[in-house]
Amino acid sequence: DYHSETLQKDGLDINEEAREKMMDDILNSNIKVGPSEENKVHFEMKMTQDEILKPLKLSKNDSTPRINGATNKFFKVFNDRHIEDVRKGLSSFDIIGMLTEVFNDIEEYGMDGSTSFTEGWMYPIYKKND
Repeated sequence: DYHSETLQKDGLDINEEAREKMMDDILNSNIKVGPSEENKVHFEMKMTQDEILKPLKLSKNDSTPRINGATNKFFKVFNDRHIEDVRKGLSSFDIIGMLTEVFNDIEEYGMDGSTSFTEGWMYPIYKKND
């Protein structure tokens, strides 16, 4: 298949053994750079709902569908309906609250290998004249 095989490897005439050695050399080079004290404190903090909601609001509506087909717009509409239901005094599911809990749980306990939470796919979108 041209797009997934030929195009992906076009111009990559690197010897696989040399490539592996370069990666090993870099990964084992005793890199001495580390996070600042400020960053260490920040990384130890739990995520907030605002840290989930802000990038979602800034994202395009019908882009980046998940593997299940849900787009950013789905999560935005779900959250907007939750806010409206709460204003009306109705019970509602808080999608942003749930995502915050999930991400913090993963941060604290790691991924459950039996789930497909991290599954996804990436495929280049070709434009005219490419």
